[in-house]
Amino acid sequence: MKLVNSILVTLSLIVVLSSCHKEGCTDTMADNYDADATTENFTCSYSGNLIFWSTIATRDSLINLGHTMLRFELEGALVDSMATASFSASSGDCNSAGAKTISRTMVGNTERTYKYRVKGNGFVTVYEGFVTVEADDCAAVKFW
Repeated sequence: MKLVNSILVTLSLIVVLSSCHKEGCTDTMADNYDADATTENFTCSYSGNLIFWSTIATRDSLINLGHTMLRFELEGALVDSMATASFSASSGDCNSAGAKTISRTMVGNTERTYKYRVKGNGFVTVYEGFVTVEADDCAAVKFW
């Protein structure tokens, strides 16, 4: 009888202790915040935006050089494209008309630095550099 009681007490303790421990994202700023999580499991994800923009003069210069299409790459992967004739904005605000806004999701960090390239006709690189995208922010890159 003592053995049965010991086993029941041990099983009860295991159930109680394991039910108090729930892994998940505990950062309230994360897109996937879990209010029930008690232990961080490093799966928090964050969203940020990157915006490429130019003035009318820069757009016209690109067209005069024969670049009718712009292809946007991050870390060597094509992520979007647009006609050069549509590529001019009055500011570098997110989702501005005439700008290219690209959304990014970062897992485990609230920011990430990307290598970007913008290629024109013939896949010629016309712009390249590095930009840091932060959670809940819009990182603007202006082309001159």
